[in-house]
Amino acid sequence: MRKRVFFIVIILSIFFACEDQNVNKDNNEYTITYIANGGNGVMVEQKVKGGEKIKLNKNNFTRDNFSFKGWSTKASSNSVDYTDEVEITMPSSDLTLYAFWKSNTTSEEDKIIFLHHSTGKDIWNGGNGDNVPKIIANYNLAHNTNIQISKSGYPSTPSYGWQNYPYDYWNIWVNHGEENQYKGQDTLIPLTTEYDVIIWKHCYPVSDVLENGASSSISSDTKTVANYKLQYEALKIKMKEYANTKFIVWTGAARVKSKTNEANANRAKAFFYWVVNEWDEKGDNIYIFDFRKLETEGGLYLKEDYAKNSSDSHPNSDFSEATAPKFVNRIINVVNGVGDNTSLTGE
Repeated sequence: MRKRVFFIVIILSIFFACEDQNVNKDNNEYTITYIANGGNGVMVEQKVKGGEKIKLNKNNFTRDNFSFKGWSTKASSNSVDYTDEVEITMPSSDLTLYAFWKSNTTSEEDKIIFLHHSTGKDIWNGGNGDNVPKIIANYNLAHNTNIQISKSGYPSTPSYGWQNYPYDYWNIWVNHGEENQYKGQDTLIPLTTEYDVIIWKHCYPVSDVLENGASSSISSDTKTVANYKLQYEALKIKMKEYANTKFIVWTGAARVKSKTNEANANRAKAFFYWVVNEWDEKGDNIYIFDFRKLETEGGLYLKEDYAKNSSDSHPNSDFSEATAPKFVNRIINVVNGVGDNTSLTGE
């Protein structure tokens, strides 16, 4: 009798052990895709069923003056998720892995200027003061890079006035672009001489977009979609003249619902949708940071949870702190040459 019981226990143990081996497995086949992420070369995909163990392929990508450190699940990640040739358990979904590189030598200085007003200052501070330069300094230490960023109110009072809308950038950079300065404001001639990357933005009144008039004019400071488009097209041509300088353009800051109306907000949304999907082109020296998408989450207004209060269109401390590292990620991706292939929101 004891022998029978012992034999049954053994059989059941084997049965449940076999069952355990199949926990979390499924019969669907998934793909592991390898992305060079700034490097060169080709790697074959791997096919494996969910829940099965598999050894990652050995890295075959190369990148001049960089060392391969492993694989990340995001192109803009600052850390490694998997080391080379590690064994993993396949999730029940496709897996895309991006090569993670570290510079072999300290690079030449990448000098950046952030032209902003109050909304930009909120993000710069990131909730606890100068958060953007602190994050970049930490990145430099971790990656042996030399990215230097500074900020400036632009245009500034009292020489020009406190307006930084499409008309104003067009007026200073295009209309008076053959001069070194206009009303005390540097044009692109001195700015591109000093900086490798120029970041520029508009404050939230840019979203007070009026109905188009009977005619449009590039030299009009009236905030309409038609005027904005003329000014942006001219600005794109001007920025492309400085091909050795990279430009990062923020989509316009949004208003809280109590400080605008639905028609104006819809026009603002339509204009910046055009900027992202038509005006922006891959392969040039101009990149977008889609700040408006972060603020509105695709809606018409700055979400009240992200605003200082229901009647103040400035971002609050929590939103600013959460957005600062996304802004830095976007900057780093552009500096590293992958701005066209990574998230416009830095996520």
